[in-house]
Amino acid sequence: LDLSEICKDVRARALTIEQRPRVSAAHAAESKASADGLCTGATVWDAGIVLASYVRARAGGADLLPGAERGTLRCLDLGSGTGIVGLAAAASDVFDHIVLTDLPSVVPLLKANAEANADVAEYPIECLPLRWEDESQLAAVAARGPYDLIVAGDVLYRPPVVAPLLNALRRLATPGVTDVLV
Repeated sequence: LDLSEICKDVRARALTIEQRPRVSAAHAAESKASADGLCTGATVWDAGIVLASYVRARAGGADLLPGAERGTLRCLDLGSGTGIVGLAAAASDVFDHIVLTDLPSVVPLLKANAEANADVAEYPIECLPLRWEDESQLAAVAARGPYDLIVAGDVLYRPPVVAPLLNALRRLATPGVTDVLV
């Protein structure tokens, strides 16, 4: 999937995002055991494209993170799936640290997409497992903060995911520091 129109900048970098039309058995089992219940992490969804476009278009301007100093910020992508939103943030050159998260069975796809797009960021993109209900995984992700921006594209499509997402945001967002885009 070529997202060059969404993610172009002065260096004209484009993201390459791999999707998996068939999820692994591990992903299917893990998804069914989570609040989500569905295997959605291997697909680029429309809302992810829209949020990636918004983050990419606004990241350099004062309207996304007022007073932000380019290259000194941290971005966390919750429920990253293919990584489209977090990788668009990485392509903006605004953030010096990007963390992509999803169910452990989705992390290999995240890592593959991060590696395929290693040239869009001047620093490594970290991919971590995160079940929103898992306190130890939340603690591991929180330890990499504080985050200036938390993004989550196309994660609110079933009522059972709302409470776990709000729990994760309570644990990962820092009042007065973190902006959240869902």
